[in-house]
Amino acid sequence: MWLIFTENNDPSGAWLAQGLAQRGFADVLQISRRDLGQLKSWDFGSDAQGSWFQLELANGRRIDSRVAAGVVNRLQPVAAEQSWHENLGGLGSPEMASALRACLASFSCPVINPVDVRSMHGGARPASEWPQLARQAGLPALTQRAVMRGGNQLHYSDAGFAADAARMSSGKVLVIGRRVVSMALSPDAPEAIAAGCVKLAELALTPLLEVTFFVSEAGEWFFRGANSCPNLSPGGNGVLDAMAESLLLNSAIIERLEVT
Repeated sequence: MWLIFTENNDPSGAWLAQGLAQRGFADVLQISRRDLGQLKSWDFGSDAQGSWFQLELANGRRIDSRVAAGVVNRLQPVAAEQSWHENLGGLGSPEMASALRACLASFSCPVINPVDVRSMHGGARPASEWPQLARQAGLPALTQRAVMRGGNQLHYSDAGFAADAARMSSGKVLVIGRRVVSMALSPDAPEAIAAGCVKLAELALTPLLEVTFFVSEAGEWFFRGANSCPNLSPGGNGVLDAMAESLLLNSAIIERLEVT
């Protein structure tokens, strides 16, 4: 069983489920926020092998985390917690958040993206933090600054940055495990940039990460931003192939570890 947790009407979820099924993945199931809000039952426990949970969906389908072969997690934090809160016994939001995080963290199979202390789907963080992390990963980034106006934090660049950016085109790649896939209408990333993107995803503990760039006329790439829950379909078959490879590879690694 392969599970894809998504928000309602997430086009990437249905697209990914269909693409994985076409690549031979058996029993691919998309579970939306609406499905979580209409659960018939939810059981959570632990044993000598670790934590686990069981869900019964409104249509009677039962999900057992212990038999999942791989998971793609695209749940957003606030919306997901609210859905579970509305249907599972009136627990307060802190308790419900903890319960949901515990469920998402209990899988022994590969999870893309795993739950994180900051987010339900990988290392989501404020936009102002990504440039510093990108520099740690070896990616060049233009100088940016942020100010507060009217109680809202506005991220903007100094005049030199704005002048440079206006003359640049855009680049966008998707990191999936160790693979880097160029998105639609984007040039292919240079080898050093691709390696830096993989490193950035590792530092962010987010195996699925979209990274965007400014690209100068001279072909220089400068980090622009990152997104831990991107639209996947613009990457086409390259994204589907990389997702299939990452899920199968990591599932096989875990199986070998369990055997030994």
